[in-house]
Amino acid sequence: MLSLSLLVVVPLLLRADQPNPSEQFTCRLVEVDDTQGGVITLNETLVEDPINRRSRMVADGPLLSGGHLEQIRRCDIEPEGYFIDIQGAADTAPSSWTCRNESVDPSPSTCQWSKFWDIPANATSNGTTLIINGEEAVAWTYWDDGAKFSFYATPNGSVPLRIAKLSVTSPEQHLWHYDIFDFRPGKPDISLFDPTPGVVCSDEVVKNIGEQDHSPDLKDMA
Repeated sequence: MLSLSLLVVVPLLLRADQPNPSEQFTCRLVEVDDTQGGVITLNETLVEDPINRRSRMVADGPLLSGGHLEQIRRCDIEPEGYFIDIQGAADTAPSSWTCRNESVDPSPSTCQWSKFWDIPANATSNGTTLIINGEEAVAWTYWDDGAKFSFYATPNGSVPLRIAKLSVTSPEQHLWHYDIFDFRPGKPDISLFDPTPGVVCSDEVVKNIGEQDHSPDLKDMA
């Protein structure tokens, strides 16, 4: 029979010093504007596979004037990869959306991914647990560019649950948070990188002179 001291220590050992979610994952994000009283401004679906160098982002909501945005990046295809940008107006059929197809040099030295869950090493937590969307969570707090952020994850750090901006550096900025749902770590199925059914992309491919890192930054997405 475990002693009381061991029963207390074991849960503490399961808590991570730092968040450690997988860089290969799928999830849903819901962006909430806290300055505007909790208005939902964006709904997103993310499919990230930096190991195989492919990603897909789908977004809808008021931040896009009610429209649709979809971006797919494939650097796992030879001899030429691609970056697809799809945009559409609210309440319209996918067949009416615009689709821009840009060629990408797929070589690893040129087509690169930044770390998605880029949590500073100095992020700290007091270990206090709270409930985020029905899940037990621990908050790690850090400062970036003069603003305060919190990253909420399960106590073992493996499942992200919320990212929140807690302070601003200028009056025009807003406080916001992203709630993270349906986080599934591991290699996403290849079919999840396909465009929305019904989208028609032109056969004309725009040549990209210089490749850049298209990896999203959550701080810049709000």
